[in-house]
Amino acid sequence: MYLSNETLYPTAGIDFGIELDFLRDLQEEWLEDFDWAKQEAALNELSQFTTTIEALTVHFVREMSQEHDAIPLLLLHGWPGSFPEFLPVIKPLTQPWTSPTGKQISFNVVVPTLPGFLFSSPPPQNWTNSDTARLFNTLMTEILGYPTCEIAASNITLNAVEKVTAQRNVEFRARGTGYFVQQEFKPNSIGLALYDNPLGQLAWIGANIQLCRYLPSIYRTPDLQRPTGSDPRAGTPPSSSVWIYAQNANPFSTEYVQPPTDAPLLFSLYEFENMFWPREYVARVGNLVLYKARFRGTFCGLG
Repeated sequence: MYLSNETLYPTAGIDFGIELDFLRDLQEEWLEDFDWAKQEAALNELSQFTTTIEALTVHFVREMSQEHDAIPLLLLHGWPGSFPEFLPVIKPLTQPWTSPTGKQISFNVVVPTLPGFLFSSPPPQNWTNSDTARLFNTLMTEILGYPTCEIAASNITLNAVEKVTAQRNVEFRARGTGYFVQQEFKPNSIGLALYDNPLGQLAWIGANIQLCRYLPSIYRTPDLQRPTGSDPRAGTPPSSSVWIYAQNANPFSTEYVQPPTDAPLLFSLYEFENMFWPREYVARVGNLVLYKARFRGTFCGLG
């Protein structure tokens, strides 16, 4: 895996994509220091399953609490990501802890892999996030038998109304959506270009993670776990995960309809999110009971 020794434009910076020196450091760490055997052992400690729903293979992790009244909890990843990003929190969430009200709480944790990612098969071309929601509802209610569950998800897009958050939104729309546009309109081009290129995957995904400061965690992203030249029949090809952007039109829509439920909504705002969303808007899309700013991260399982 060869990289140039000289940066073409040394003053360009991260605004123009991943920096060569940063990528070279990641490459060296990946080749010399990254312990795949340790990572593999951690993944194998999880209880993992596959099932078939609507003719799709759906992979998921299920870790059960020992408590009889444990709360079912569905953890959902986005792109770039998959179930390994929740490794730091899956086991701890199954252990009881005492809430501020004195109640003992623990969770039965379910972490599915999105269709088209890692071990879940690619969906039809016209698949949308609404279809994924239906798929995972079937998983939780019909396959696993939970009549209700808590859900932790990310990557929703809301409209900002406060000056500081509005400025972050403007900056992201102006300079931060290059990968989004590429994957929305030309998913095959980038997907096939990086299909058999681990270093290319590292550069493409690393550009989006560099600002989030999750250097050790970058190697757990789904496409980078796939070895060069592996048989596509053994799992989902890395080119399929980028299609999630093309399959969901108007990704920056701010028109949301409040769902027909009064289930409590808890919202965390992370420091390195692409866009910021004020309490007032979040309250319009659900029964908001907790809104908290957290000064690190954007991937909650790693933060």
